[in-house]
Amino acid sequence: MLLVGAVNKETRPCRTAFAQKCAGYLQRGIGVVIVDVVTSLPDGPFATLLRSMDVRPEAEERSPRTSIAALAPQHGPAGNSVAVWHYALNVGEPFPVVPLALRGGPIIPLDVGPAYETALRGMNL
Repeated sequence: MLLVGAVNKETRPCRTAFAQKCAGYLQRGIGVVIVDVVTSLPDGPFATLLRSMDVRPEAEERSPRTSIAALAPQHGPAGNSVAVWHYALNVGEPFPVVPLALRGGPIIPLDVGPAYETALRGMNL
């Protein structure tokens, strides 16, 4: 699970670096969950990642400011692709349970709320 901070949204190079980090995980067969709760800056690294994967611009425009995206690498006879699940976040509502793709294994449910709280405690916020 990757948390988007304000620094990840400040400049295009910052957004690109974050998106490249996510793409690197996906290329290694590791699923990614991106949690973006920064409302002070509009365009996030998830939109940059979508553009780098040649996803239609309409998908980016519908992306809410605060959101969670779960991405799972898919490998099949027709080639490689990425499955994307996108969830809007609303203030005061609980975080959703999202799919987390394990490397070489199954997709399991990730309860983002407790995972987010644990990550924040680890960051001493």
